[in-house]
Amino acid sequence: MIIILFIPLGILCLIISYLGLRRNRKRHALVCAMMGLFFLGVAAALSYWTSILIEKMPPLS
Repeated sequence: MIIILFIPLGILCLIISYLGLRRNRKRHALVCAMMGLFFLGVAAALSYWTSILIEKMPPLS
């Protein structure tokens, strides 16, 4: 569930960062870019760790 929310949120932050750079708001753009990369990184890490946990689960039967 968190992964589904973090990917669009990260992309939205990167878009806002780009728009901030166009308006010459460099500090705001840097903060938004860092937040966007954080959200995308967390989503990637969670999906990777979830796949590892699923592989290590014993079979149900």
